[in-house]
This record gives sequence, structure tokens and C-alpha cells, in this order.
Amino acid sequence: MQTSTNILRACVLAVALPFVSDAAIIEYEATGTFTNSDFSSAVGIGDSFTCRLRYDDSVTDSDARINTARFNDALIAFQFTLNPGALGSYSGGSLGSQSSITAVNAGNADWIYIFSNQGFGSIAGNRVVLQFYLLDYSHSSSINDLGSGQTLGSVLGGTIDLNEFLDSHLTLSAGKSSAIATISSLSVVPEPSSVSLCLLGMIIIGVVSHAFHRRRLVPK
Repeated sequence: MQTSTNILRACVLAVALPFVSDAAIIEYEATGTFTNSDFSSAVGIGDSFTCRLRYDDSVTDSDARINTARFNDALIAFQFTLNPGALGSYSGGSLGSQSSITAVNAGNADWIYIFSNQGFGSIAGNRVVLQFYLLDYSHSSSINDLGSGQTLGSVLGGTIDLNEFLDSHLTLSAGKSSAIATISSLSVVPEPSSVSLCLLGMIIIGVVSHAFHRRRLVPK
């Protein structure tokens, strides 16, 4: 009985701990449409896309300059794909290794910049590079960099609100050619609720308990 109790406790911890350790991880889903393209066979004008990006907002600014913040290895996941029905044949891809995020509140504009050139395959023999831009020329965004040491979450003022950025686009480039898309939505992907986690834990406990009960009933 003691053994089964220990296993049940381990199951509960296995469910709960990943969400405790990932408390600073923020995930977004972005959608949009390509408005121009230099390689229409790979990415067509009018093709829509979906991408998921995930970052650690506890990473600290490594740039000592005020109003310019760089967060090395803050981006931990970035997935891109064209939606079903696209004219282009590009299959998309996902981040090959952690990448940086830059946030700036300069005199001419505020912006957030994400860049990745690994994990997204190639077009016409050239490596695909993805660049994710959110720009605000009215300085109404929540970006506020006071120098190095602030966390990404602090500089951004919380989660990103697409409504604060008048110019939001994604650029997909390969060699000297590129395709540009307008980002139309950016939403936080909610973490599983505490109720869902409890239900999952109860299911695990029930399965393990049932297995032990059957084991005891099987004659040796």
C-alpha cells in the first residue's frame, strides 16, 4: 500500500511541476496574410499563415543602453506554417535553437523584433530567414527600457498587445528575395487551467489505482 501511495504522489508531482517551472513562459499564436511575394510558387500573395512563438519573460536585458533591450536566448520556440489552401508550396518549419528578442523605445518608434535563420528550411536553395516585427510610431506601447538588468516581462510591460502596434508584419526571406505578410492577430495561448490539471491528476491517479487493484486480484 505504501508503494502505491508513493507512486500516486509521484504522479501528482509529475503533473504539477512542469507548470510551476514554466511560470515565466509566455506562448502566443499569430495569424496573418502575405501581401507581396518574390517567390509566388513558394509563398503566394493572399496566402495566410499561422505561427506560434514562445519566450521566457524572466530573461534579463544584456544591453546596457537605455531604450534598447536585448534578451539573449529568450525565444525558445517559433513555429511557422502556411494554412491549408495556400497557393505556395513552402512547408514552414520551427526554431532550430534559442534566439534573441529585441525591444526598443527610441525617438522615432517603439518596436519588438524577433529574428531566426535556423530550422525553417530553404527556398530555391537559399536558407529561409523569418523576421517578426511589431512597430509603434505613436509611442503608445508599453515598452520601457531603463538599461540592462530588467526582465523581458518588465520591459514589455506584461504580455504583448497587438493593438499598441500600428505596423505589424512578418518577413520571410531567402537569398535576395522575400515575402511580406501583415500580422492580423496575436493572442496569448492560455495555460491549462487548475481545473484541467486536477482532472488530469485524478485520471492518472485513477489509472494507477486501478492497475494496482487488478494486480492484487491476480492470483500468484
